[in-house]
Amino acid sequence: RVAGAGSPYPSGVTIHDLRVLIAPDCYGDSLTAVEAAEAIATGWRRGRPGDRLTLAPQSDGGPGFVDVLANRFGGLRSAQVSGPLAAEVTAEWVFDGESATAYVECAQACGLAILGGPPTVQTAVEAHSRGVGQLVDAALVAGASRIVVGLGGSACTDGGRGLVDALGGLEVAVARLAGVDLIAATDVEHPLLGPRGAAHVFGPQKGADPATVDLLDDRMAAWADALEAGTGRTVRDEPGAG
Repeated sequence: RVAGAGSPYPSGVTIHDLRVLIAPDCYGDSLTAVEAAEAIATGWRRGRPGDRLTLAPQSDGGPGFVDVLANRFGGLRSAQVSGPLAAEVTAEWVFDGESATAYVECAQACGLAILGGPPTVQTAVEAHSRGVGQLVDAALVAGASRIVVGLGGSACTDGGRGLVDALGGLEVAVARLAGVDLIAATDVEHPLLGPRGAAHVFGPQKGADPATVDLLDDRMAAWADALEAGTGRTVRDEPGAG
């Protein structure tokens, strides 16, 4: 089409309709990725109503992971699970029946945002991933053969021990997950332990002071030993284990 009166382009300039991909992540505590994509699309259409927009909200695995997947697949479910401390929370997850794939968001069950207040040394020590294990359990009961757990935004530094306990303990969890693809969706490559590990890098964000960071790292070293003894797999130095 050719620009005419009222157009911001010079008269006679040919303007081709565009195909536009809108693919934002969430905007901190203000907009989810889905909301951000819709807001951008609304503004774009006001200026260029003839363009063809594709909305593809994204997630790095943290808060909003389930929201993004539900927007794509549907199949949104909810469950009452243990929160990061004592109280129960309502957590949502997605089940795509066609592929028998479940999508679980760690932040829904043990997120910093559901602590009920700012993180402290006490919450850094006490927070756990038990609710995430309960979501994995719900996915198994639903018949999932592939479970993707979005990591990020969690309040706990337990190396997934709470998750394993919720599945019945290490030996039982290994048996229940046999034949199931359990995938950790993460965008970091930190190892489990040491100066670049989970406690040292992320512990301070979760309320841990230096002494608590050391406590958490020691506690996870013992858990890594238990995992290696129980599964024959060494995880402490694996990229992304943190």
